[in-house]
Amino acid sequence: DFYENWPEEGYVREMRKGEEKLDRGQWWLEKSTELLIQPRPDKGMLRAAIESQKNSNPELAEKLKERVRILR
Repeated sequence: DFYENWPEEGYVREMRKGEEKLDRGQWWLEKSTELLIQPRPDKGMLRAAIESQKNSNPELAEKLKERVRILR
């Protein structure tokens, strides 16, 4: 089942937010900023957000890393 649903080359997964479609980059950008605002965000989600923002938004990735350091 897993391999039958595997996306084709060049396919970008889209996530739905209400009726809008968001590509994964936009979704992670929104999720990353949301994690910065939360008082006690999930560390696993913070680490995933850091990985998603490393190349596209290094400044945001640094802010997320600092947030992980504070939570320790």
